[in-house]
Amino acid sequence: MKLMVPPNRFHLIANE
Repeated sequence: MKLMVPPNRFHLIANE
């Protein structure tokens, strides 16, 4: 998981 990405993208990744 990339913590460097913005929160919005992180949310999408977490949804996967």
